[in-house]
Amino acid sequence: MITEFLLGFISCLGFGYIFNCPLKAILKGCIAGGFGWAAYKMMLGFEQGTIIATFVGALVLSIICEICARVYKDAVTVFALPAILPLVPGAGLYYTMLYFIQNNYDLALSKGIETLGNAVAIAIALLIVSSITRFIFKVIRGIHH
Repeated sequence: MITEFLLGFISCLGFGYIFNCPLKAILKGCIAGGFGWAAYKMMLGFEQGTIIATFVGALVLSIICEICARVYKDAVTVFALPAILPLVPGAGLYYTMLYFIQNNYDLALSKGIETLGNAVAIAIALLIVSSITRFIFKVIRGIHH
């Protein structure tokens, strides 16, 4: 798992640099991405499908990014942008198009559905964590008023 964390961390570092993320946020985003990637690989090790593994990985990194946003008083996106990119199903998109071009429509459809499922899993995980965080802080603000 340490190797997977480091691989996720390093890939996030590259994406953070490429996308000109603020230096103060890159390290924290890389940590979130490393934990997200490790969670993804761990779920694959438990023989879960890629969609479930992607969902769990995105949940983990999203929670860490929300915590960082509150602690460091910055937008969640500056932490989430480099963190989420290792989970983005770019290879799935590539293979979907490759199979389509090769006239292998069954494989193209199968890979396309899996890729779409992975993308939706990421979106839902981010939405769930963001919604729960907003709800919690709304309740906390209501208690203090």
